[in-house]
Amino acid sequence: MKQVPRQWFDRLKSTLLQFGFEGSECDTSLFIYKQQVHTVYVLVYVDDIIIIGSFTSLIQQLTTKLHNAFFLKQLGHLDYFLSLEIKYLPNNSILMTQSKYI
Repeated sequence: MKQVPRQWFDRLKSTLLQFGFEGSECDTSLFIYKQQVHTVYVLVYVDDIIIIGSFTSLIQQLTTKLHNAFFLKQLGHLDYFLSLEIKYLPNNSILMTQSKYI
């Protein structure tokens, strides 16, 4: 039972590498996919996966591929992650704060 989380991560990692992602040299839980001028980032923390990128269509394609390989529960836009509060601004940017913890 102790090896299950590691085996799950190894399976997810190999799947992402098959999809053309590269592992980050700085963070083993960050995967990066580059296609011409667009980039998609996948960050894995335990059993949570955050997918962000510069092109919505690429994100949707990746989500579909991952859903075919794994059972996914999509929770929509990110609001909180590791004590960070994420706010979406009208100018298509985001603001990350920890105001609740100050």
